Amino acid sequence: ISVGNKPKWPLQSSYVSTIGDRITGSKFLENVLEGKRKFTDPESVRTLKVIKQLAKLKAFNEDINSIDEVQNQDYFTQGKSAMIMTTSTANARLRIDSGQGKNIGIALFPKIDGGKGNPLVSPGVIQYGVGMNNNLKGKRKQAAEEFLKYFYSKELYEKQALKGIPVPINVNLPDNKDNKLITELFQLTNHDIAPVYDSVISPEVKASLENGLQAIITGGKSPEEVARDMQKIVDKEL
Repeated sequence: ISVGNKPKWPLQSSYVSTIGDRITGSKFLENVLEGKRKFTDPESVRTLKVIKQLAKLKAFNEDINSIDEVQNQDYFTQGKSAMIMTTSTANARLRIDSGQGKNIGIALFPKIDGGKGNPLVSPGVIQYGVGMNNNLKGKRKQAAEEFLKYFYSKELYEKQALKGIPVPINVNLPDNKDNKLITELFQLTNHDIAPVYDSVISPEVKASLENGLQAIITGGKSPEEVARDMQKIVDKEL
């Protein structure tokens, strides 16, 4: 399994978000931020232990912390790794633009024994939006409102969906051979959405987790130490 963790977010955003949800369930992060649960809880620490276990098994590439997500995708398309876990935005590049769609399959992350999470759930977040200046008046305000109507229109959402971009509404994709790979992606991820860690936790907790994951990979810190570091920050924020 190749990972491009140089920018630090891939292990946190893709792996921990998914593994954590499989183990703790989708309400865990919300409960942590409300002070009802802690990152030091055994279930949460188990999530970090999975990362340590995979590293110990040498399931990851040795240069995990020195290549980025684009280089990682290149590793995969060049046959240097058997699998990767990435965002849906990479689906088009990997399976359509590369011309290797027939040779590349996709699957949801499997169920984890004893975990509380729904194995059909995929962590996801809409990463874009538009705000309008409330001081606009006259023709400028009218033009901005027209743009907003277009930006949030079904027409644009359908175009985005055809590119493999997650959208916040249900859309009907045309049934043709050109979008079978995108249709497959949407069918797999259409059950429910779990929170992505860096869309919920504070920047300080995010940085602590990401630095901690790199330390777990290199053996510099234990999962328990990383969990304690994160919880200390949360305790100060509550």
